[in-house]
Amino acid sequence: MLPLAAELGVAVIVMRPLGEGALLHREPDPEQLAPLRELGVTTWPQALLKWALSDERVDVVIPATRDAEHARENAAAGEPPWLGPEERRLVERLAS
Repeated sequence: MLPLAAELGVAVIVMRPLGEGALLHREPDPEQLAPLRELGVTTWPQALLKWALSDERVDVVIPATRDAEHARENAAAGEPPWLGPEERRLVERLAS
């Protein structure tokens, strides 16, 4: 879908990028996220959100939360710098 959206110039909104919480159940150890700290990532949800936002074909992500602190942490993932290919692969490995 992403290649087609890019080809057509259509904006992409990623709804529930945390898999309705499913991707949060297997949170990696904090030291596994260490390579992402210099990019502003301090939590696993931030790593997942920044992973999605780092894809140039994605325009916005909309994570669902009722918790104000989670919303603040999530918002921090929306700021550059973005993940490069190596950091994106790290997040993919940690999520699998």
